[in-house]
Amino acid sequence: MNKFLIFDLDGTLIDTLPMIYKSCLDYLKWDNLNYQYSIDDVKSFIGKGARNLFAKLIKKDNFSEEKYQKFLDFYYQRQFESKPFKDVYPTLKNLEKDYALLIYSNKPDELLKPLVNKIFNDIHFLYVQGADYNYPLKPNPTLINKILEKLNLKKELGYFLGDSEVDLELAKNAKIKSIIFTYGYGNYDKIIQGRPDYILDEFIKLYEVL
Repeated sequence: MNKFLIFDLDGTLIDTLPMIYKSCLDYLKWDNLNYQYSIDDVKSFIGKGARNLFAKLIKKDNFSEEKYQKFLDFYYQRQFESKPFKDVYPTLKNLEKDYALLIYSNKPDELLKPLVNKIFNDIHFLYVQGADYNYPLKPNPTLINKILEKLNLKKELGYFLGDSEVDLELAKNAKIKSIIFTYGYGNYDKIIQGRPDYILDEFIKLYEVL
């Protein structure tokens, strides 16, 4: 099988925003921080990794590992309440017959893999990769290039599918065709300006492209 699809996770396959928001409130209460955020505020923090999200949440670029790990604990506990977006599960189940399916996300790897295993437990993903801090996060293409080389997948036979400008920039940097979904967490004015190969408002419309 040579055809492949690489998916972002948050905002693309799974609606994690409500639980990320709750984990942020959990942390603020624990740390006695009185910052007030709407769910849209937290939505704007998503996309560049959990460390970046946490820095924006506490309004500090420098923080202790102990506090960051406490935030991740709340994040981990809450995330399993998240649900896939409409039509994602049956569509993936059908697509796995003809495509190698991969996930590549800036979510910490130790959070990503348990969540994928729980929600998509009987869907075969050829490769699942979250943030590996030995490599720069997306949109830098270094790690995704290494993964594709390792799996002997040719870029012209695949797509990167996401919901944000970070995902679109990664696809361009890696020279892979892009499909961006508008129901997720991205800034769609910036996405339109970036001219992805395809823009879809529903996951099931993948069939029209593929």
